[in-house]
Amino acid sequence: MKFLELLCELQSILSDAINSVEIKSVKTLEARYLVWAAVSVNQAAGGFIVLRRSKMIEASKLLVRPILEALLSACAVMQKQGFLFRKLYSELMEEKKLPRLQPTMPADVAKALSDYRQLFLSFDPNYPFQEKKVTTRDAAIEAKMLPLYEVVYRTYCNFTHGAMLATTGELNQTTNDLDTHFVVLFVLTTLENLQKHTPAKIPNLDAYRNKLSHL
Repeated sequence: MKFLELLCELQSILSDAINSVEIKSVKTLEARYLVWAAVSVNQAAGGFIVLRRSKMIEASKLLVRPILEALLSACAVMQKQGFLFRKLYSELMEEKKLPRLQPTMPADVAKALSDYRQLFLSFDPNYPFQEKKVTTRDAAIEAKMLPLYEVVYRTYCNFTHGAMLATTGELNQTTNDLDTHFVVLFVLTTLENLQKHTPAKIPNLDAYRNKLSHL
């Protein structure tokens, strides 16, 4: 219960921080992406709180992975120049596989890539472009958070993928006491990155980090 109370505090701070940012005042595309990723973290964390308060414990577990995934991508983008374009490229290549796409879509994708290149160059004339796909594991490596990927991310993939370990309830006992702890950590880390890289209005987070370490 103490973890959930802490999460509620931090999610409220994150929401206020996001609302305090005028996106045009954020100087780089990477930092803008960080703000957009923070929005995803905030929305999912808010949903997690609602489900947890409603005692829908199993349903809440489905939100842990997307929160971590958004955090890993955001941290990778801030750590590694060029990663943001590679992530964008990867997502556009996946779009081409969708069955609803029209025959003209490859040309549309090429134009989109060209337009994005111009956007990136308008922010940084020396931006390093590389048309090479990235994975969530790649993001974890660049973010220097590989242990979180190998253990936490892989564990919660069982819930989002409908794996038998999850659907039969075998993972519940292992994860029940950890779910909220992880979400608190991810929200706090998101706040710390916003504080470091954007003009978001965020209070001193030391007390929250200390509280987490002593719970």
